[in-house]
Amino acid sequence: MKFSKQTVAGLVLAPLALLATSAHAAIDPAVDAAFTSMQTDSLAMIGKGWPILAAITVAFIGVKIFKRVAGKV
Repeated sequence: MKFSKQTVAGLVLAPLALLATSAHAAIDPAVDAAFTSMQTDSLAMIGKGWPILAAITVAFIGVKIFKRVAGKV
């Protein structure tokens, strides 16, 4: 009997997914709290970076428009 690659991949990956789920349940609560804290801090830093990214994008667009207008003069 021939199996497709997708069927074989499903048969191999399904038990691995179950193992990964059960392994996650054994994580120490202190480690889980540390990862949650890191996630919160990283999301806060990303949130503070968005205005900087927006300012840089607007500056590049402004320089491009200035070059286009100055080139026509």
